Amino acid sequence: MVFQVVMESLSLIAEDPGVPKNIRLKVKDARVLLEKSDGAAMVVAVDQVMHQIEDLAVDPSVSVYTRQQLWGLISDLERLNQQPQPPVQGTAKSGHKFP
Repeated sequence: MVFQVVMESLSLIAEDPGVPKNIRLKVKDARVLLEKSDGAAMVVAVDQVMHQIEDLAVDPSVSVYTRQQLWGLISDLERLNQQPQPPVQGTAKSGHKFP
């Protein structure tokens, strides 16, 4: 559910003509990164996207409204990162793989 909210927020920002083009392009890249990630890679992707969005939120060319959207998106990304991740099949907690 949170993942869908994050993806919708990214789409809204990426398609908003009032957002500077360089910001829209970076948001689109972040969306693609999340779309291609799954499982354990999702945690890393969410962290990367969170840092990218934080950098965008302090950009002086961003309007106050867009900055608010970006900070809300960061909040959603933090919630997404706190959700329990399904265990990777074939590994134990010690990291040993099972056949």
